[in-house]
Parts: sequence; structure tokens; C-alpha cells
Amino acid sequence: MKLLQRLLDDNPQEADRWILIVDDDISFPLAGVDAFIALAVAAGLDLAQPAHLPTSASTFQVTAVRLGSLVRLTRFVEVGPVVLVSPRVRGAVLPFPVDVEMGWGLDVEWTQLVDQGFRLGVVDAAPLVHQGPAGTSYSRPREFAVLKDRLARVGANSSHELARDTGQIWRPWQPRPRWRVS
Repeated sequence: MKLLQRLLDDNPQEADRWILIVDDDISFPLAGVDAFIALAVAAGLDLAQPAHLPTSASTFQVTAVRLGSLVRLTRFVEVGPVVLVSPRVRGAVLPFPVDVEMGWGLDVEWTQLVDQGFRLGVVDAAPLVHQGPAGTSYSRPREFAVLKDRLARVGANSSHELARDTGQIWRPWQPRPRWRVS
């Protein structure tokens, strides 16, 4: 995350620009990254991630692709492998905290964004495959410690208890999501 923050600092973006963060070990085998972005924008998401196909290395059930869904509102967007940040939420997620190495626990903090009026969601119609597995090239004990601290701050025991859908789904037969998109 420090390298990403340095990249952002060295390449300032206009305030109305979206930021896409992508790991180097993913693919979009069914629809492209453009479809993911277009659906996230059309759904009015502030923080978005593509769903994971069954063959993808994933951690959270909420990120698994759901049939019959274009986009789902969630209370959780994982810190990787792909995250789309809207201009509206940028100030709430950037800059990345200086104590974060690989990002573990940021998604825990991001769950609080829903209570601030931001929309988090998973795009099912443009799923990815993450080659993974995650966490094999860095110190997992340090990341677990950071995660544990962030969980304590929000009063949770596990990221999994925070990783859930809201029940609001944009279905393929609907011309637009039922939630109001401004």
C-alpha cells in the first residue's frame, strides 16, 4: 500500500477521476475490466470489486459470483485483488494509512463507509479469476496483527462477520438498479 500511495502521490489525479487498483495475477475471462467499471459506475457504487468465479483464489463468501445478479450492494469490499474507487469516496479512503503494508484491515475500516452514505458493492456480471493464493510473499503475522487492531477498532472479531450483502440486487432484467443512483 505504501508503494501504491507513493504512485498516487507522484501522479496526482484530478478530483473527478476514478482510481482502479489491480493486482498482477488476475484475469476477466467472461467480461472485461471495462464492463466491470461501466457496471460499477451505472450502479452508483463508490467502492467496488468484481465477483470471484469458482476457480478464483478468494477469501470471502460475499465476493463469490452470484447468478441472476448484475451488481449487489454489500457492506464489504475486499482490499484486493481489484478495487475501484469513485471520486466521491476518495477522500474517505485516501491517502492509505502509513501503518498498512499489504492492506489487511483496510476493508474492515471500509465497512464503516456504508454508515456514512457511501455505496459498496460487488459486480457479478464481470467476474474475475485471481490466480493467488494471496499472502505468500510477505509477513503474514504482521498483517494479522494490523488486521486484529482494525477489527478491534470497529468492535468485530473477524472480517467474515463484516463481509455481507445488504440484500439489494440489480437483476439482469431490470433496466437500472432499484436503489437511487445520482
